[in-house]
Amino acid sequence: MSAVKFSYLYSWINRDGKLLVLTSGLRNFGYGFLSIVLLIYLKLTGFTGFEGGLIISSILATGAAITILGALYADKIGRRRFLFIFSVLMALSGVIFVFTTNAILLIIGAMIGTLSPSGSEVSAYLSIEQAMLPNSAPSGRRNSLFATYTLVAQLTGAVGSLYGGLPTIFQNFFHYSLLASYKPIFASYAIVAVATALLYIFMSDKVELGRPSAAKAEEKLSPASRSLIARMTLLFGIDAFAGGFIIQTVMSYWFQAKFGTPVDYIAFVFFVSGVLTSGSLIIAGKLADRFGAVNTMVFTHLPSNLLLVLVPLMPTFLGSISLYLARSAISLMDVPARQSYTVSVVKSRERLKATSATNISRNAARAASPTIAGYAFQFVSLSFPFFISGILYTVSDLGIYASFRKVKPIEEIVDPENDPAATGREKT
Repeated sequence: MSAVKFSYLYSWINRDGKLLVLTSGLRNFGYGFLSIVLLIYLKLTGFTGFEGGLIISSILATGAAITILGALYADKIGRRRFLFIFSVLMALSGVIFVFTTNAILLIIGAMIGTLSPSGSEVSAYLSIEQAMLPNSAPSGRRNSLFATYTLVAQLTGAVGSLYGGLPTIFQNFFHYSLLASYKPIFASYAIVAVATALLYIFMSDKVELGRPSAAKAEEKLSPASRSLIARMTLLFGIDAFAGGFIIQTVMSYWFQAKFGTPVDYIAFVFFVSGVLTSGSLIIAGKLADRFGAVNTMVFTHLPSNLLLVLVPLMPTFLGSISLYLARSAISLMDVPARQSYTVSVVKSRERLKATSATNISRNAARAASPTIAGYAFQFVSLSFPFFISGILYTVSDLGIYASFRKVKPIEEIVDPENDPAATGREKT
């Protein structure tokens, strides 16, 4: 599809919205290839599986801390400026990994650079961009907007996963040493970060919250919103804790540990996985429009939980891969529905608080899982993370359905222009 046709097809998204989709796509391209190699590279530089898991957990915990900073200061210093600063730090992290293998410096680089071991967003970018996005398209297109945002991120992440197989090419065709073959990957990450930083400069003032008085008003949530956000924070946190056991870099490590799978094979597997996931995201927004965001979140996710716990029970690489890819085809259909739902049940001035609170919870909860997974890999069983993840995912899904099945988006209950105090609440 040509750029002109693409622009026409998505003409309902304004310029800022398209730039936000592009920044997300660039970042997720970087996250895609980084997640393939990160834990493997840390092992090559001397870290054990358990130590690598600790570092991955530290990265996720840092992402949660940065998300807290975003919630507190992004609207004070400017959303674009805040994201620009952290994109520069992201680039610096890639540079550190290129030029040193010193353990202390690698840990520092990992902590400051929003490295993504999951192949997806782990820092303040997602919360802030989610708060920016709703103003870039009509409210009736919100589910489609978030589906598009997630779709582009997933597709570029899939291409990034394929790019993560480059170390094998550098070893076989350019005769790089094993360790040196990973350096171009981290250099590419730095380049992606610089490009992302530059895009924020071209966004308009419309992505900012607006008047200082509005920023001050946003500091206090309404009681109804506090209740909603508290429940979302808890249940989305359980979901993320479950997901932390099977993030992409952990899965990459698992395939290599269990089957001895080469990194280029693993990269191709995650590329196919990303493409399959992207295909499901094309219809995710339509499902949310037709059946509701909560139903889409829950009933597309439950079957994927069953497939997940079956993956480690397969005795062959082909069997495990087949089930893993089948799960990939439906596992992320809940994401755009969840993102759209989060901003739809609170007032516009509360959106950054809502997205930050839920993403802080997700990042903090997910931070603990890789350490437990690394410990399990080394001392318990390679299968344990899959079982605990599947159980926790199911608990979260059932909790979401019980808690939110009657809570409707604001515009489905009242006309917000005639009732500015409205917030999402149960529709009876």
